[in-house]
Amino acid sequence: MSERRYPHGLPESGPTWWPFLPAFTPGHPGLGQVRRIWVAALVLAVALAVFEAVVDLSGIPITVAGVGFSVSIYPPLVITVLLALWFGPVWGAIPAWAATFVSGLIAGMTVSVAALFATATPLEVMILWGSFVILDLPPDLPRWRHLAAFSGVVVVASTASSLAGLLYIDSRQLDLLASQRIWEGWVIGDVLQL
Repeated sequence: MSERRYPHGLPESGPTWWPFLPAFTPGHPGLGQVRRIWVAALVLAVALAVFEAVVDLSGIPITVAGVGFSVSIYPPLVITVLLALWFGPVWGAIPAWAATFVSGLIAGMTVSVAALFATATPLEVMILWGSFVILDLPPDLPRWRHLAAFSGVVVVASTASSLAGLLYIDSRQLDLLASQRIWEGWVIGDVLQL
């Protein structure tokens, strides 16, 4: 079985990586539409982060078949992961940071704490993107082994980023039960969204 290849001869696997800064120089007029799409995705990610923070979609208690658990819904995550897989890690990390920063401010964090909190989503995006590269996973996950590897990476990335939940918990002065719902919701919610 031969490996799929792009017309330019490179293997067709793993995510793409367009250099970020050169795409914003005047010498690349053909990338105008890509730049506009990226800016629109950034604005959408921030708007959805504002919506999520105002509506408070964190740690929603759910019961399925008698088993109770919590889920958090964070729509900017999906947008920023797709940006990273389609264009490169920086293309996803910048909107991820901006959206999470705004969400932290709305949650009542100080600017410095919100700036630290905002590193959680880019960390998750970078872990996912880097794992696609290191494991040579095609973004369309065509085989069961690709899906299995992706599932493991999603759990690791979600758990790593959930540590920022401690900043959220502290800024809100949550009790132990509410804190557990936030952390559990973060991990389970991110896994389900991805």
